[in-house]
Order: sequence, then structure tokens, then C-alpha cells
Amino acid sequence: MFLADVASNVLASRIPQKIAMNRGKEKLILSKKYSPEDLKYFVYPPPILSLMELYDLALDPEEQQNIADERPQLANHIVQKINEIYEAAQKKKTRKLKIDEELRKQLKALGYIR
Repeated sequence: MFLADVASNVLASRIPQKIAMNRGKEKLILSKKYSPEDLKYFVYPPPILSLMELYDLALDPEEQQNIADERPQLANHIVQKINEIYEAAQKKKTRKLKIDEELRKQLKALGYIR
């Protein structure tokens, strides 16, 4: 299983967020719609995106045949798995890390902190 989340507007591209998940031979891609604000940046209308795409990579490795409408139960099952992963990630508690002076100097030298 593989999950990828491409944030919206990466490098000011005005492209909406995409989430993709491979599960064995199936791949599901979820796309958010272009916002009215994003559409203002295009000279010509961008291509219309399917909000949900499902591909059988064994039969269609080039992802040309969207089978989401033909296999809605499978698509919904993968969406449920994606939601479970995001819910689990949100439930994790984080704490502030204490770093020693040596690590602070190294991070500063690398430009990670000021």
C-alpha cells in the first residue's frame, strides 16, 4: 500500500490538491476542484478533472481507463482506508523536541533554523 498527498498550489501552480493511493494492482486518485480564485490565474480553462479516478494497473498501466464508476465499492473501500490513515495521523500527539546546543549549531549551519 502506498499513499501520496500532493498539496494544493505547490510552487504557486494553482493546481488543486491530489491524493493517490495504490493498493496492490489498484490505484485511486482523488482530486479537489479548482477554486474560483485559482481559475483566475489561467489564460485558458484548465482541463476538467475527475474528482475520483480508479485504475487497474495490471490491465491499464498507463492509467487511461478510469473504472471508478464500474467499481464503486472498491473505490469507496480505498477512500475509507485513506480516511483511516488521515484520522490515525491526526490522533498522534506531538511534543516539542528539546535539542542540545551542538544540534542547534548544526541545524543553523544547514539553514534549518535561524
